[in-house]
Amino acid sequence: MNETATIVARVHEALRSLDLPDVVIALGGSLAKGNADALSDVDLYVFAASFPDPHWLRQRVAGHLPEAGAFSAWGTPSECGVDFVLDERPVEIWFRRTDEVLAGVARALSGAVERDERVWTPNGFYRHTALSDLSSMSVLACDNAAFATMLAEIRAYPEALRQAVFAHGLEALDFWNGNLHLDTAIARQDRYYLESIYHQVRTGLVQCAFAANRKYFGGDKKMQEALEQLGALPAGFMRAILPEGTAADASSAQWRGLFDRAFAMADPLRQIYQQTDTDRRS
Repeated sequence: MNETATIVARVHEALRSLDLPDVVIALGGSLAKGNADALSDVDLYVFAASFPDPHWLRQRVAGHLPEAGAFSAWGTPSECGVDFVLDERPVEIWFRRTDEVLAGVARALSGAVERDERVWTPNGFYRHTALSDLSSMSVLACDNAAFATMLAEIRAYPEALRQAVFAHGLEALDFWNGNLHLDTAIARQDRYYLESIYHQVRTGLVQCAFAANRKYFGGDKKMQEALEQLGALPAGFMRAILPEGTAADASSAQWRGLFDRAFAMADPLRQIYQQTDTDRRS
């Protein structure tokens, strides 16, 4: 058993000792997705019908792992976390109420695209990101039959969500392409405004790319690596999403080029979306 596997086993044992009702425990994050690097932490997910105060959870986990240190805890009525360092590896435990997770997945399966403002994700938290985490996590214990059924249901990308995410992703692009306010901002080289619009358009295109490929969007981290793993992308997509250099001193012509390259991705993405839909039906 390697060092990481040993840490996971020890934390799993500590979590099992909490005796939470109908508990599901899983390894998540980059370790479960297979893209961990030397800086990656160890992410454990815990789903339960209810859980005690996060500070009580911190004390119980700390008591079971006396060699761990740098403990912290946070919490809301529906979720909480306990973080610490074990054998020099950061460990994050995310506790979530099972009923809320199941309800959120049900909304996503029906085609709901929900985006919340969260300080820890600069482009907003897309709730369907949870399906990427859930579908890729490695289940260590599952005492909840409904949760197990849900995991089986999301193995295939739900078509209603795919349609909704793709349409949502094109909204910013369709709005700004040919927009007078954008043209004026480019002429003025209104940098802050332009950077905000440009990133909004790119974020939408990323959502479209994942939906077109029937791949769950997993969040903004390691985006270049994630995009490179998609099976079909328009020519020039990576350059449009992740251009080289900086826009700090960009001229009006350079700004126009950035936006034109981004806008040019819409039709090729639609073609990929339609082709993958045809392939599914054939």
